[in-house]
Amino acid sequence: MVEAGLTTEIKKKVLEISKKLLSGISPPVGFMLANLILDPEISLNPYFLTLLIGGVATFVISLGRFIEKKHSWRKGVWHITGICLAGFVLVSWARYRSAFTSVMMGMLIISVIGIVFLLRRKAIVKKYRRYRALVYLGLVLSAIFPLTTTLPYLEEKPVLVVSPAPKFIQVPEAGMGQNISVTVASVYASAWDIKLTAESPELLAVYLDSREKGPIEIPFLERDRERPLMLRVETSPRISNGTYNVALNFQYKDSIGKTYVDSTNVEVSVGFVPKPPSACLIATATYGSELSPEVQFLREFRDQDVVRTLAGREFMTIFNVWYYSFSPTIAKTIADYPFIRTVARIFLYPLIGILRLSAVIYSTLSFNRELAIVAAGLLASSFIGAVYFSPLVILVGWLLQRRGKKVLSPMKALGSLWLASLALIIVGETMTTAIAVMVGAGVFVLASLGISAVGAGAVVLRALRK
Repeated sequence: MVEAGLTTEIKKKVLEISKKLLSGISPPVGFMLANLILDPEISLNPYFLTLLIGGVATFVISLGRFIEKKHSWRKGVWHITGICLAGFVLVSWARYRSAFTSVMMGMLIISVIGIVFLLRRKAIVKKYRRYRALVYLGLVLSAIFPLTTTLPYLEEKPVLVVSPAPKFIQVPEAGMGQNISVTVASVYASAWDIKLTAESPELLAVYLDSREKGPIEIPFLERDRERPLMLRVETSPRISNGTYNVALNFQYKDSIGKTYVDSTNVEVSVGFVPKPPSACLIATATYGSELSPEVQFLREFRDQDVVRTLAGREFMTIFNVWYYSFSPTIAKTIADYPFIRTVARIFLYPLIGILRLSAVIYSTLSFNRELAIVAAGLLASSFIGAVYFSPLVILVGWLLQRRGKKVLSPMKALGSLWLASLALIIVGETMTTAIAVMVGAGVFVLASLGISAVGAGAVVLRALRK
């Protein structure tokens, strides 16, 4: 009898919990399901139809129970929030199949809400009376909110970035192999039906996640998400010393099914053969090799973090034009004179530390890449200005003071310029306007450099006067 009583009690509890969930999927459950669905590390695709049908049934039951009951405004808001999240999860889940499927799911949700409203309109008026307008508003929100996961992004074109790290592999002798990581990231928009393959010369074997030459297929990759892979390169004992290229070819589709094709290379050097100059020319000449930890860090931070963002990529466009206008000459001078190389290492030491700190800031804020790169750029340019340019400000200010001339502070002008550049970046990011982001990012960095340099210099000059 006791066991039967306990069983009955348990059944009642389960029934109560089920009714609470079905009376409006609670926002915490909705957030949990949304995170589960949007997590690219978890593949639920084998159960696509089962989950979709179950989700539709749960949504319809939840909506129906809300119409049947009269709620206080607090419980009603909680209930509507749960229904909105249930619809959001359904449309997000449908995106794993295609953007078209997600739009159809959104239309289905609108149709269901419309039908339920038409069938139960008199009951709503009778139960809620003067509060029925709030119920109507809640139903409209429940119909529109799920579409926000798809409609704003239909015209966006994805850019798939395949980033091997490192891009240059040094194999000491034939017959050896090496593993490197490959990151697949979708920026600007979501990508569908991704297919990645590897091509290599004879006597060179390549494996993508243990599959020889691939293919690696990713049905769906959410915007600003990454998928890590492992690339294994093995050399035959009969291969000659030299430099070989492994091509990583990939294709993907956008929301309307248009196919894009691209590729990237991994350079494999067998034996101790000379390698071409690195893109980080001054750092490579300073540290003697592009395989040095400092050069590897600079390259990886640039290729894996900075250029994957709109603001970072557009800033690098301006920076590269300026940097490569003088870096080959300086790199050659550093490489030819050991004494200058030592001085250059001392000069670059603070810069490497600043950029490592910026990389930590970027990683901390990586949930939003554009915000992360702006914050990292602000920190880097501020510290660089204080460390490298404030001595010049101090020298000029000291000379002017010695001559009895008044030192004018440009802080107000720099502050206004900084705010204007930040606003331009925000507008460019919102409207995906490359030229606005490019100009804004360039001015933002220069203004941050100037503010930190002038500020640090002013503090030192004030201390010297005292």
